[in-house]
Amino acid sequence: MITKSLICQLCFSNLSLHPTFTENHNHNNNHKDPVIDLENLFQIDDAQLNDNNNISIDLPLCWECAIEVRDILDIKLEKIDVKIKSLFGFQELDTLTFSLGENEQIDLVSLKKEIAELNTEKTQLLDSISQIQLHHSEEKEKLKLLIDSGIQLSALEQEYWSAYGELSTHREDLNREKASFDFKGSHTTELLKTVQDTFILNDTFHLWFHGNFGTINGMKLGRILPSQNVEWTEINAAWGMIAMLMNLLAKELQFKFENYDILAAGSQSKVLHISDNTLYELYGDNLFHIFWAHRYDRAMQGVLDCLDQLIQRIRKKDTRFFFPYEIDKDKIAGLNIKLQFNPEDKWTKALKFMITDLKFIVAWLARNQTT
Repeated sequence: MITKSLICQLCFSNLSLHPTFTENHNHNNNHKDPVIDLENLFQIDDAQLNDNNNISIDLPLCWECAIEVRDILDIKLEKIDVKIKSLFGFQELDTLTFSLGENEQIDLVSLKKEIAELNTEKTQLLDSISQIQLHHSEEKEKLKLLIDSGIQLSALEQEYWSAYGELSTHREDLNREKASFDFKGSHTTELLKTVQDTFILNDTFHLWFHGNFGTINGMKLGRILPSQNVEWTEINAAWGMIAMLMNLLAKELQFKFENYDILAAGSQSKVLHISDNTLYELYGDNLFHIFWAHRYDRAMQGVLDCLDQLIQRIRKKDTRFFFPYEIDKDKIAGLNIKLQFNPEDKWTKALKFMITDLKFIVAWLARNQTT
């Protein structure tokens, strides 16, 4: 009867005995415990292994652990075989040396010479090795310098590309700014050309007509009672604009009026007769009287005389200049410019003719402003 079990000394797994071992043991040993006998056997083998081969192996082992231990022992056995073969080689060398020492036909001089040559070759080889090592050290130092130079070049290249990127960005900004300036310049040039092609007087003073009336900026000049009554405030404002336009036309032609000087002051404009230094009012009101009508007529006569001077000035510059209505002193196209003792419809028509001549002068200046 089995009283205790066996354990593998490497993996500590339980071991079971083969049934035949148990039967044989019971038959031969009078029913003693086979495990106890096996433990004693393993202790003896373990002691023998440890004493003889300096190999420590704990028994018993399982099948897998036994295979592993066997492989380890095989490796150690191979190493021991190599050592034994080496020892035998040394023994053969000693035997050969001994036999050579007893052979009287060995040429010691040639051997010494050969040894000397070998030593010389050895020295040369060592010198070559030293030179090669020195050259290797120098080349290694050069390589280190090249590596350092490469690192510096890489840093410089990085700085270069960084600066190049910044410059490229700055260049793009400048190109965009230049394009913006070019666009603004082109737009400004177009505006300048438009302004140059535009005659400011033609846009500022719109000369036209409305039925029987000549108009300047929509304000009528003249009156026809009672069918078409125009307030004096409107007539006075129209005369103020005509006075201003006459002065601007003279300035544009670089001309100074003779005999008269027009003093533009809006609805309170006046005309100065230079010879006697007398001012005549170019405005009226509803309080009609003979003395006022005379001064008003002299002012309108002065404006008409200045208009005739402008026409003659242009004719000196351009003999082909055409204006529709001739002026003769205080008459235009045979109609008197005066209000006193003159029918209002004829007076209104004469003012319309005057505005028409003014429009022709403005048109001529608009065409010839560059010259």
